[in-house]
Amino acid sequence: MNYKTLIYPQEDNVLCYFKEKNIYIMDKHRLALWCWINEIDKNDYSKYALIHIDDHFDCGGPKSVIEKMMKKIDENGIEYYKNLDYFRFDEINEKQANERENNYKTFLDGSYLIPAIFLEIFNNSNLHFFVKQDLDEFTNNGMKDNCVMNGKVPDINYFQKKCKDPTDNSEEGYKKLKELLKNWDDFVINIDFDYFFEFLKGRKAYIKKFFNLIKRNQKKIKLMTIALTPCQETRWKESEDVLIIFNKVFDLKIKFNCTIISIIEY
Repeated sequence: MNYKTLIYPQEDNVLCYFKEKNIYIMDKHRLALWCWINEIDKNDYSKYALIHIDDHFDCGGPKSVIEKMMKKIDENGIEYYKNLDYFRFDEINEKQANERENNYKTFLDGSYLIPAIFLEIFNNSNLHFFVKQDLDEFTNNGMKDNCVMNGKVPDINYFQKKCKDPTDNSEEGYKKLKELLKNWDDFVINIDFDYFFEFLKGRKAYIKKFFNLIKRNQKKIKLMTIALTPCQETRWKESEDVLIIFNKVFDLKIKFNCTIISIIEY
């Protein structure tokens, strides 16, 4: 048995790839774009529908910056991609603008999806998001000037999760995903485990059912990119609990260790 320990790093991403299952697993999602570019032939761009399952939209980041860099990222290795940055003069808060000149990483946890949409790596009429955030709130909470393609919202089909509300609509989300998988043949699925944290208390069966639905349709899936969640110490245990369920459904052996910064295979 090929046994892997996936380490939760403090500063940068760790990436594991299970080729026989077409699954990339990482600590946080900023490497997902690199995985898609690495795995999908340019001639197949726009063939695939994207299913994004995450508490967040991950569509931040100014298009103007991305446009200048897109031609280079598919010609260079992963270290180039990880370290790519740009000089930003922040105009959001004019009083602090002179103090906030800095170099920013181009691809972050919440900004890797905009270049994928810009490049049309996926069929842009088939961007399907299962998220907790409301799209209007996401684009109007002081972010629209420098995010979501400079205020232009991508054309996204999205289901808003309301599992904390009195009228829980999580079963509706499951049915929507089931119908989507039934009616389309080529997918890339992008999952952040934080989507499932609220189901860990008393509703683990729902997480298992959700993952089993994806597994039953695995032949239609070109690639899955999985993130434990952005690096927050308070979320480590929740990520580990979702990972245990994911392991069982997809027959993987991945262990979560947030203290050692390396990957161990034996």
